[in-house]
Amino acid sequence: MKKTERKKKWTTGIDEGLFSANSHFAIRDLFSRRAVNKYRKKQVVFFEGNHPQYLYYVVRGKIKAFKVSEEGKELTVGLYAAGDFMGYTALLEKTTYRVTARTLEKSEIALILGSEFYDLINSNSAVAMQFIRFLAKNNNLKAEQMVQLAYGSLRKRVANTLLLFKEKYAASKEEDFVIHITREELAHLSGTTTESLIRMLSDFKSEGLIEIKSGNIEIKNEKGLRYIIN
Repeated sequence: MKKTERKKKWTTGIDEGLFSANSHFAIRDLFSRRAVNKYRKKQVVFFEGNHPQYLYYVVRGKIKAFKVSEEGKELTVGLYAAGDFMGYTALLEKTTYRVTARTLEKSEIALILGSEFYDLINSNSAVAMQFIRFLAKNNNLKAEQMVQLAYGSLRKRVANTLLLFKEKYAASKEEDFVIHITREELAHLSGTTTESLIRMLSDFKSEGLIEIKSGNIEIKNEKGLRYIIN
């Protein structure tokens, strides 16, 4: 799939709290003056099974990572937003991608050659340690998700997915959050069928937990959704 590139100056927006001062500036310098690729909605960034070539940094947009079962069903295993890195797991482990990444909306992503990423982590132990922490955290989150999908009821899974989406993409914790996503995509995130998801959303609406306007989902009672998953 063809990607359009454009050069521009930009700041990474990396949370300085995530890195030491030394590693933060090293990361910022690595991404400065890079080409930023534009991706269409539902465009694949990288495919499961391919060999990694880049470290990806999300400038803006929403991306999901997923696996496809033998039956052809998608299982979402990660969500990414502006400020997130992608693809470093395969680079660090020197393996092929274990997931496919695809945009949920129009997105912009900066690409750094894997060789430059290796040079940085080999020369800056603080950066290397931070990406190892990212790797460990992601593995823990995926393990929790697998438990949720294996043992959680449909009601819990859908409530958890709505809250996860808000935590990842809401600009403010105080505002009523509106989810702009297709029912099919939301079903993939919840590990269920579209039909089952629609029925559960209808139940949540009747309970006053959410509102549905023009196909979009607005979370109205976050505490109520959290009560379901606890």
